[in-house]
Amino acid sequence: MVLAEDRLFRRVRLDSGASYGVNASWTVDDRVFSLFVYAAPESVEDVTENIVAELERARHEAPSEDEVTVAQTVLLEELAERFETPSGAADMVSAAFMRRSTPEYWHAFALGIANVDANAVRRAAQRYWHPRDRAIAIAGPAG
Repeated sequence: MVLAEDRLFRRVRLDSGASYGVNASWTVDDRVFSLFVYAAPESVEDVTENIVAELERARHEAPSEDEVTVAQTVLLEELAERFETPSGAADMVSAAFMRRSTPEYWHAFALGIANVDANAVRRAAQRYWHPRDRAIAIAGPAG
């Protein structure tokens, strides 16, 4: 998610200037990747083309090791932050039990993130970002 959001932000916000912002989320249990892009109506076609091109790039081209390292660092820091407060830790323990697991689930999860390499990212993109499974919804004023 972090890697996709970063690449898409660079492409549709910084490089093309076609959007105001990009947010991405991944629902692990449902294997749903959601991407939210904020753009002016006149930029929707350009933004959509850039999104599709970047998703296809991810399916065919592994990210650099630097990109993977940055994504791993961000994800592991975010995971650690969730355990910093008693209520956050309770939420995480509860989430582990909801997955029919134990609190050690998060330790294994962190080890899994730390062991991801660039080719694993590309394989995941090939598996989960296939065009047949893609849906693009655009909301906003009719223009």
